[in-house]
Amino acid sequence: MKKYGWIALVLMGVGLSSSAHALPMAGISLIGGVNSNLGHYTTSNTPGLTSRLSYTGGLGTQFGPFEVQALYNNLSSGNNAGSSNWLQIPVLLTSGLGGAKVGLGGFFETGVSGTSGTNYGLSGGVKVGIPASRFSLQGLVNFGLKDMGSSFKQTSALLLLGIHVL
Repeated sequence: MKKYGWIALVLMGVGLSSSAHALPMAGISLIGGVNSNLGHYTTSNTPGLTSRLSYTGGLGTQFGPFEVQALYNNLSSGNNAGSSNWLQIPVLLTSGLGGAKVGLGGFFETGVSGTSGTNYGLSGGVKVGIPASRFSLQGLVNFGLKDMGSSFKQTSALLLLGIHVL
């Protein structure tokens, strides 16, 4: 984490310093939620993994049309293979669509707390603000592009609740 932890701090600092030019949801949000490890194999003769819900948490900011998050993900596989811990940084280009924001972009993640390796891929999601509150609800899907070994690519779906604090 020491090697990549500074990236999250720089991105959060840029978000705070850019708040004068930001969209209405600018600032910092605390994020918590659940994720599902939806890993997939790229060969047809390899059995798929089942998944179960795990937790995630972190910080997010939006400046201009960009949304950046720094998330700690604890991913568990349903085949009792254990769990892995990741620091994930999705960056999305967002656009308003009615009362929601739709975003497309990419993510980078690195293993933390005894998990080694890195991953990257495509991200997409929808965020809806909860009326008359500082809360938002976001669905995010990350489609891993890196082969994680044995023709396995990591994909996850996240359901996040955010509270806008700054």
